[in-house]
Amino acid sequence: MGLNFNNIYSFRFVNVSNFGLSFKNIKMKNYTWLQITTVLLTACLFVNMSCTEKEKIISKEQNKSVKSVKADTSSIQAANKTNNDSLDSDRQLLLFVGTYTTAIYVYKMDTATGALSKVCSSPSTNSPSYLAIHPNKKWFYSVNEYIGTISAFGFDSVKNQITFFNSVSSKGDGPCYVSIDKTGKYVMTANYNSGSVAVFPINADGSIGEASGFDQHSGAAPHAHMIVQADNNFVYNTDLGLDKIFIYNLDTTTGKIQDAGIDANTVTGAGPRHIAFHPNHLWAYVVCELGGIVEAFNIDNTSGALTFVQSASTLPSGSTETPGSADIHITPDGKYLYASNRGTVNNIAMFSISQDSGKLSLIGNQAANGNTPRSFIIDPSGKFLLVANQDGNNIVTFKIDYSTGKLIGTGIQTSLTSPVCLKFLITHKIKTATGIQTINLK
Repeated sequence: MGLNFNNIYSFRFVNVSNFGLSFKNIKMKNYTWLQITTVLLTACLFVNMSCTEKEKIISKEQNKSVKSVKADTSSIQAANKTNNDSLDSDRQLLLFVGTYTTAIYVYKMDTATGALSKVCSSPSTNSPSYLAIHPNKKWFYSVNEYIGTISAFGFDSVKNQITFFNSVSSKGDGPCYVSIDKTGKYVMTANYNSGSVAVFPINADGSIGEASGFDQHSGAAPHAHMIVQADNNFVYNTDLGLDKIFIYNLDTTTGKIQDAGIDANTVTGAGPRHIAFHPNHLWAYVVCELGGIVEAFNIDNTSGALTFVQSASTLPSGSTETPGSADIHITPDGKYLYASNRGTVNNIAMFSISQDSGKLSLIGNQAANGNTPRSFIIDPSGKFLLVANQDGNNIVTFKIDYSTGKLIGTGIQTSLTSPVCLKFLITHKIKTATGIQTINLK
């Protein structure tokens, strides 16, 4: 017929996809006449088959494909599970505990139950009441509240061992809070008794240098209580004695701080103590120790300014108790907020957060199962809330009911003298050619 199949590079057969079969772009250059004839006859036979016969063939081929896909998927899932199980088995969720004793303690938390088991403690250090862990997970810092110093430590997460680096003056009296800026270059502290804040450079070896920045609050009885840098890079400092939230700019080149000139006032006599920022970065909440309230603010992330929105009591309606409110935290998903009450109350106030306005609604109050819940923390998964009862000498584990926001008792309590600060650290251990190492994973 004059056709030279050796010169034909491809041949597109008629699409019979209505029957579940399609022949496309079959390369023909090296095919023999016998092979070509066989393929053509097969196609013709298929077209002339009864519907029942076609369906049987198609069903058989589809089952083969499904089994193949399932096998491939199972292999991938098995490989992923092996990798995840290997990683999870070496994962440590560590709880660092500051105290009004002479040591900092480290516990490992069972992520299934919330139970704590002691790992190690620090060398002797005076009243290490508040802690901050460096982003590199190798260093951490504490205030020494009774003697007016800041201390630096190293943490070996392979050996689970703490090493003391050095201490420097906090540049004030009664340092009660310490934090680290977003660059990891500076430590910041609030001096309660003297009403001042200070910034310190972190040296290359993790030790602390002498203060690079300082601000003394003026007015009647200033009491700086907390200092922290928000994600908008502004530094916020609550002053309990002045009913004010100072807002600073931090120069990360020099370590200097400068008042931004947009300080926010809280309710007179409320005594702002600690501040928490919502995960959406739009709202801030301040727990006020003397007033027993939580004040909600909108955040202008361009200027750093706070605008008052709401004041919500940490006690049930009609209560006349003096709560001595202390700590405040928000769940990772931003749905719930909790605040602790001390004094004769000794409970955790539970709030839901409106996802539209940021306003709070009191859910109820949960007994802390110990006296003076000075500090508490929510674990990274948002599953547990742990309370440090300073005068109850215990750490109590609660489970968070995510459908209601209420706290559920687990019956787990860990005895420890004067726990007053809780901080989590996640580490992952891996085996290498040179031994066990840790890697930083969130």
